[in-house]
Amino acid sequence: MEVAAIKRILIVYFSGAGSTKTVAEKIHTNIQTQFDTDFYAVEDIPSTLNLNRYHGFVIGYPVIHTHP
Repeated sequence: MEVAAIKRILIVYFSGAGSTKTVAEKIHTNIQTQFDTDFYAVEDIPSTLNLNRYHGFVIGYPVIHTHP
């Protein structure tokens, strides 16, 4: 039986008031059992980060005063 490789996911967020960070943390907690995840605030992304290492991306940012 062949074992499937675990996919790598990058989670990056910006949060002004903290709500987006909370949501990003919940996503990270929920998917890290199924994926190999890296988790960064935008301001903490290392300059050496290689995006080619990832199979998918989750990007979070705040939405303020929007309408449907």
